[in-house]
Amino acid sequence: MLQNQVYQLYDNQLKNWDTFRENVNNLRTLKTRIVNINGTKITLQFNPKRIVSSGSKIDKKSLSERPCFLCKKNRPEVQERVIFNQDFEILVNPYPIIPYHFTIPKINHEDQQILPNIGTMIDLALELEDFNIFYNGPQCGASAPDHMHFQAVKKGILPLENDIKNIHNSFNKADYLRSCIFIKDNDKKMIINTFNNIYDQFKTEECEPKMNIFCWSEQKEITICIFPRKAHRPSYYFEKGEKQILVSPGAIDMAGILILPQEKDFNNITEKIIQDIYTQVSAEI
Repeated sequence: MLQNQVYQLYDNQLKNWDTFRENVNNLRTLKTRIVNINGTKITLQFNPKRIVSSGSKIDKKSLSERPCFLCKKNRPEVQERVIFNQDFEILVNPYPIIPYHFTIPKINHEDQQILPNIGTMIDLALELEDFNIFYNGPQCGASAPDHMHFQAVKKGILPLENDIKNIHNSFNKADYLRSCIFIKDNDKKMIINTFNNIYDQFKTEECEPKMNIFCWSEQKEITICIFPRKAHRPSYYFEKGEKQILVSPGAIDMAGILILPQEKDFNNITEKIIQDIYTQVSAEI
């Protein structure tokens, strides 16, 4: 059973990989606080280890000048894997945001794109029922937009999961700070067709629509949540000096855990600024 293999992988890496074990242990010491903005709860997390991801350069020149850290030849020898469907591999994330955080790259080095891989995302969610599978678009959170990958985190931690329990269509920015569309059904084919229609609605001349996506299953019922985006980073990211807030929202941030790698930002950020950050990066629905 795949899920048992994944838990075993996690346990093995805790025993055998010092860096991973240290970073998992550090999660217990991270500062967090919850803010409630007009009934929507956002968890703030001060996580200095995420400064590498939050500050990563994803332009073509920078990507071409660095080795891809998701390709097997460039990964640490101690990093083990579980193969899924012969073309993806499941790895522990050595710099986790929350416990049981996995990265799931394609074995071959291919661009980050969701349309040909949405079926795999659903299959992962069905096989790993304890986990929430998510996807960062190449222009809205993926630190390796040149290598197709998903991520997974344990269910029960993301605020998003509770937020949608009593909603049946979508959230908009007026009542949820950011836009969110979701699909729920037992029929994989129907889910894919509906997703393709939503994808086409937001399609532009870019490589793909800006979006973050979550997928999980419960007793074979599939849920997909889509956060359409209009920007990768808010204006605060590009300010200078004390005015800068180093925040670069990816999927986890859109799901309600806002990651702040600088302590000053964690201490000083206001509800008004949080609301503005989500408004700036969220597309209208």
